[in-house]
Amino acid sequence: MAIGNDSYHSLEAALVDLVRVGVGGNGAGVRQLANRILRSLPEDLPNREHLRQRLGEAIVDGTARANLRSVSAEPRPTEHLVEWSSPDTAALPAIFLEESVQRLLDQLLAQWTQRERLAEAGLAPANTVLLSGPPGVGKTLLAHHVAAGLELPLATVNLAEVISSLLGGTGKNMRDAMGVGRDTDCVLLIDEFDAVGKRRDDSTDVGELKRIVNVVLMELDNWPANRLLIAATNHAHLLDTAVSRRFEMIIDIDHPRDSVRRRFLESLLEGSGVPEWVATMMSDATARLSPADIGRVFRSARREALTSDVPFDRSLLERVLESASHDFDRDLAMSELSSRWNLSNREIARVFGVSHPTVGSAIRRVSERATASASPKPPPERRSHD
Repeated sequence: MAIGNDSYHSLEAALVDLVRVGVGGNGAGVRQLANRILRSLPEDLPNREHLRQRLGEAIVDGTARANLRSVSAEPRPTEHLVEWSSPDTAALPAIFLEESVQRLLDQLLAQWTQRERLAEAGLAPANTVLLSGPPGVGKTLLAHHVAAGLELPLATVNLAEVISSLLGGTGKNMRDAMGVGRDTDCVLLIDEFDAVGKRRDDSTDVGELKRIVNVVLMELDNWPANRLLIAATNHAHLLDTAVSRRFEMIIDIDHPRDSVRRRFLESLLEGSGVPEWVATMMSDATARLSPADIGRVFRSARREALTSDVPFDRSLLERVLESASHDFDRDLAMSELSSRWNLSNREIARVFGVSHPTVGSAIRRVSERATASASPKPPPERRSHD
């Protein structure tokens, strides 16, 4: 029975990529690509089950031999320039994004999963994506989710190895590192991208920065349509404008708004038995914190609760209040715990670590502010002109 040309070429390309990744010693990438091949074998392929078995045995045997050789073999020049991982959607933590960011992410995945449909219209999916935003908002995690969604290994450029003290060394290393992503079926991630894409107007630069940026520009210009490159930066304003313009898609990620942050907190607190008012206070107190910061506070409280006699909700609240945003209104929080959640002044005092008369004073101040803002203002005095 004949195999269709499309199936044959797809299988051929996957096998070539499998060999490339395997020769490079990337066991995780081999397993990821092998699973794709096994799932995509045409149903009408002669001896399909026999081939599946033989291919699986070959992968196991080849991986074992590669591990033995790696003990004594010298590494290839480019191996240390990228770090490989095989993201699994089931193993990744959930991400909570603003609707606008989620929409762009969905568009990106849809373009890559339907690239044949785009090709029929003479188009290609966005192959260069820039993620920008403050630290801890999930840029790197988002790249892992994209790779998992496309069932591709993730190759992360190791900037610690790329940056060289030798003149011209960094540019060469950057070209080689990006070459790995160009020649392999994977998602290439360049984190801290501003380190290699910075503006070229630094008067103290001896020319090395310009060479690095020129290398990046050339690689972006020649980036293949069938490979996805993701760059992430905390400082988009530092990027050279020529570099920024090369990206097909730019996704700006900021600290989550109240509704998104509340969903994130609820996912962290699910099954913990913590009262609902704790989640509400956490949402108010963490307005300026990134998801990474919130996660760190949560894990710290869990550790203390498991290793001491301090209840989890008490430990969590203490850490939240310690790291609360500078504009967090503690008086208003005390007042809401009293009026909305019916906590006594003594209970509120234990939460904030203050005396109950202090809580009473805070509640009165909030009441006085509300009364003052609700009182009608007297009309302005009219001045008579003699």
